[in-house]
Amino acid sequence: MSQEYHIVGADTNETSCNEDGKLTRLNIDSISKRSGQHDRLPPEVALLQNLEEIVLEEFQFQTITDVVLPELTQLKELHTLRVGSKTLTGTIPQDMVETLTTLQHLVSFEILASRLTGLIPTDLFLLTNLRSFSLISSFFNEEIEDWNQNRMVGLTGSLPTEMFRMSHLEHFSLTANATGRLLPEIANWKNLTFLRVFANLEGEVPTNLGELTKLTHLAFAGCNFSSSTIPTELGQLSHLEYLNLYETQMQGSLPSELARLQHLTLFVVHSNSITGTIPSGLWSLSSVKNLDLSNTQLHGTIPDQIGTMSNLGNLKISHGAFRGSIPFAMLGSTVRLRHLLLTDSFFSGVGLPTEVGLLTGLLTLDLSNNGYLSGIIPSEIGNCTMLSSIHLQGNNFTGGIPTALGLLGSRLRELDVSNNTNLVGPIPSELGMLLWLNHLVLHSTSLTGSVPEEVCSLKAAEGAWLKTIVIDCSKVTCHCNCTCG
Repeated sequence: MSQEYHIVGADTNETSCNEDGKLTRLNIDSISKRSGQHDRLPPEVALLQNLEEIVLEEFQFQTITDVVLPELTQLKELHTLRVGSKTLTGTIPQDMVETLTTLQHLVSFEILASRLTGLIPTDLFLLTNLRSFSLISSFFNEEIEDWNQNRMVGLTGSLPTEMFRMSHLEHFSLTANATGRLLPEIANWKNLTFLRVFANLEGEVPTNLGELTKLTHLAFAGCNFSSSTIPTELGQLSHLEYLNLYETQMQGSLPSELARLQHLTLFVVHSNSITGTIPSGLWSLSSVKNLDLSNTQLHGTIPDQIGTMSNLGNLKISHGAFRGSIPFAMLGSTVRLRHLLLTDSFFSGVGLPTEVGLLTGLLTLDLSNNGYLSGIIPSEIGNCTMLSSIHLQGNNFTGGIPTALGLLGSRLRELDVSNNTNLVGPIPSELGMLLWLNHLVLHSTSLTGSVPEEVCSLKAAEGAWLKTIVIDCSKVTCHCNCTCG
């Protein structure tokens, strides 16, 4: 006699059956959206004897035992268990690990939960058949600007040396307050393609990491590798596409061998103690889309060579010792450039040549706090109609605010030209065309006159976006509740 089981919340588009009509893959969305209660995986799921995959995301689970039930030991064919929940709290109990160890076919285990606390059971790392292991915060975000938000995960403990016996691993991802070291035994992970560790690891980065030649994604963050340099052997990772070394306290210089990474799309060394100049070969990696050299002791100039980085979308060099002129003529060749942040350094010369108008896809332009950038703000900036943010404060720009900025009305939300004492003239009425403007910062300049009525109307209108206008009240008059800077 056949039996039918109905799982509330099952997504039939993501639920699979084998050719005998028996369920093999179960993807369930939030039960609580329908029941109004917190979620718990029904124990009846253990009756699905042929189940191979369980994917549970966007649930209102309260504890890990709402998910990994003792009944799962009956699912002898289960090879994938993925759980994602922003509400999951508590610890990872040892009996849950014991349940997992009975699943002989389990090769993929992923828990995405930002509020777990307590110790990481070391036996989790003894699931030697695993090909994919992830224990990460659901808020984890590798966007360059968002790293400080990734410190929410509360799991602690020391990573056992036995973890390096997981010789079948292809994917390893861990974000936690865990301690430990990377040992040379990491070379046992010969099939590894993805390695991401956001934890309080210390010591040195093993040089034989270069033996993991299948790696495409390598990311360390928040680690204390202050006794380590970037191994030259990383240049052997010929398939590497992603290299993120954010805030790892690494020392030394950038190895020239990194220029061999011809498939590299992201390179981040933000917040390290790296010194020296950028190897010339790195400026010729045409595959790179994201480059962040900020908060380091690197120095030198940006060479014209950067024009060969035809796929460059994000360039961030801030809080460093870079100097010299900004090669806008060459940057104009990088037609995919979206975010240009060259701040808090020593760049000098003409800050915005007319070639800036070639960057028509630019979303963010931030040249703030270099001190030595000079020249006028050219009208060609009006060609950059995708711009949402312009920050030019803390420089030596001259002339007036170009009326062409009004052409950016459909996108621009932030405009800051403060602390440019040689910026003169009136505030153009064309700024009133910037319908989406949130912040207009004009203080510590030599601008005179009054805030145009067209600009004030942006603040007065019902549902207006404009929240802040900051001016020199001794030089500029305002009739719409401006802030004196």
